[in-house]
Amino acid sequence: MDKVKYAFTYSGRINRIEFLLLGLIVPVILIFIGVIISSINTLADTIGVILLFAGLSMYISSTIKRSRDMKFNTSIGILLSLFISTVGIIVLLLTPSYIGDDKPKSGKSIIIIGILFVLLVLGILAAVSIPKLSQINEQVLQANKKMAEQKQLQEHTKNQN
Repeated sequence: MDKVKYAFTYSGRINRIEFLLLGLIVPVILIFIGVIISSINTLADTIGVILLFAGLSMYISSTIKRSRDMKFNTSIGILLSLFISTVGIIVLLLTPSYIGDDKPKSGKSIIIIGILFVLLVLGILAAVSIPKLSQINEQVLQANKKMAEQKQLQEHTKNQN
């Protein structure tokens, strides 16, 4: 329960991996599930909106905590969270954390760059495959319609004989 509470609090600091998980991946999943649930029916709209706000709240709190970890002002964290941009997210992911005074942590930036590369490849694959899937779905619907018409025509000719 403490982990859930930690994800929604605005105090403390958060490192890059935690930001990737709690600030990007989990909120995107929550928002995606919320949109799907709210498209089912009117009763599910409430659950969808709750998941949407939960995802946004996790993103905003993680952005504020991450900006604090990078020795930025909290107001900069709020601005970064309000203006959801690719550049802001990359800055939050690649800027090293600070320990104590002004000593940056030894970075594991290559891990984050690798994860971003994998996410980029998955995004490109999704951008290419979703329109193709839609096109295939349309072709299947047309083929099913054509087969139904042919079946109806065959039944009609059998009835006439």
